[in-house]
Amino acid sequence: MMPEHRQRSKLNHHLYVRHGVWWTRIVRNGSDERESTGCPKSEVVAARLIRDRRLGEAAERRAGLERPGRPLTLGELIAAYLADESGHYDREKGGEQPGTKRSWEADRTAVKQILRHVSPNISAATVDREFLLDLARKREKETPTPAGGTRRKTFAFLRRAFSWATERPKRTGILRSPFAELTRSDRAKLFPKAEKRAYLYSPADLRAIYDRLPTYEVPFVRFAVHTGLRLREITTLTWGNVNLEQRTAHVEARFAKNGRARDVVLGETAISILAGFRPANPAATDHVFLGRRGVPLRDVRGGFDQAVLEVWKPSRPGERKPRFHDLRKTGATRVEAVSSHAVAKAFLGHADENVTDTYIVPSLDAVRDAINRAARSIDGETPAGAIPFPSNMARQMAQQPENPAASAR
Repeated sequence: MMPEHRQRSKLNHHLYVRHGVWWTRIVRNGSDERESTGCPKSEVVAARLIRDRRLGEAAERRAGLERPGRPLTLGELIAAYLADESGHYDREKGGEQPGTKRSWEADRTAVKQILRHVSPNISAATVDREFLLDLARKREKETPTPAGGTRRKTFAFLRRAFSWATERPKRTGILRSPFAELTRSDRAKLFPKAEKRAYLYSPADLRAIYDRLPTYEVPFVRFAVHTGLRLREITTLTWGNVNLEQRTAHVEARFAKNGRARDVVLGETAISILAGFRPANPAATDHVFLGRRGVPLRDVRGGFDQAVLEVWKPSRPGERKPRFHDLRKTGATRVEAVSSHAVAKAFLGHADENVTDTYIVPSLDAVRDAINRAARSIDGETPAGAIPFPSNMARQMAQQPENPAASAR
């Protein structure tokens, strides 16, 4: 005669006793998951409560809902965001690169500025409105006081990091961004308007800067102010993208700031600069501007900034020194002074910003004529053909080999 089996209570469904301790048995993803409740056999009510919580979590996962995990520390949150959303962007490769940003270096600069005032070990869940306002006050008291745009970038980074975290509560433990608590006046304190910086180099300024630059950097800087090209657009320029007959230079989309290719008009001054050192038969992939050892120039701002400091005289206390980018503003301002806003915008390669601009489409010849007339304002000389080099630049260029790459070899 078979022994009778006691029927298990339905109250203990998904529960069983093992070695005197209650365990749960829950099916997840097609397999049994067995986990101890830690409750002895006598504490069945407590075991049932734990069982019910685990069943609820399993149901939430099946429904696509998840409970938040342990809140990350601020340092952990920042590190996780950088790893997922702000990796190194390969500008040479260009195009879409998931998980990377063109401003990945700026993000890391913002992190340094934040951790200068707060501990990375505090819980990110404790960051609230008062925390953000206190950080804003600390940044304002720094010496020298950071510009409004710099402070703005600091909090813009934090806002992106918390927005990213709230979308991943299971991973980060963050359910709400502290920026949602801010009032309009709070936002004005955290996100001050950036100061508009613009310095126009006078002809005397430029001649003095040229005199203080290394020989191989002078054509680079002159070309920048006479074409309005950005630093990276010049360092990546190759002879295959320069057409001296049509008097244009082509900027590839992968090197353009807005990701759009464009043709840049070359005036007489820019043509004379390039003609002064163009090799006899350059390869299409050869870089236009080379350094002392015949290798492509990657940056000239070290020598340029030093020359500016020797030449520039601040007009007021605390004035920030001019930048390389102000060469671009100088060229555009001079072009607009002798032509129109539309021509200056074409000179800069900007996208259309208002309806008026869409009605005015300057031709390449109009832009070239304006550039040639603006050269007088830039260099302080009338551009009759090729503009002569200032001061000792002609002597320096005469000493430079025709093809530095060949001489280096």
